[in-house]
Amino acid sequence: MITAENTHFSESAKQRMTHRSLAYRVETKSRSIVFSGDTAYSKNLVELARGVDLFVCEVMAQSAYDRNIETAKADADAGRQNSVARHVAESHSTPADVGRMATEAKVKTVVLYHQLPGQRPPNSLDTSAAAFVEGVHTQFTGDVIVGQ
Repeated sequence: MITAENTHFSESAKQRMTHRSLAYRVETKSRSIVFSGDTAYSKNLVELARGVDLFVCEVMAQSAYDRNIETAKADADAGRQNSVARHVAESHSTPADVGRMATEAKVKTVVLYHQLPGQRPPNSLDTSAAAFVEGVHTQFTGDVIVGQ
């Protein structure tokens, strides 16, 4: 098993703590798999995932990202620079981020897990799985599976 550090904690946060977010690569006789862990776009993760069969990656709905960015801006305007909303927005992957990493790493299949959902319109079917796949496909042309 090979590991790489993800882009989940800021450098200033890492100076105050000992834990990290890691990605793992597992090779078997018939497959190679990378599990991302919590991460935003990460060159380390792209290198670790290079050519794998399955890229299992966390994902945050674009609407959740947008909402957290808005909240983080309001927090910053109120003098709260280190808000939870800012951390969430800066440390998780949007569907397009996942697609970009998958394309750069030339993976075969993406599996989405640890999904941070977006808002659903009232009285609608849950379309988050379709939105996740559509978002990944803006950057990646391979197969995308949404874990449940």
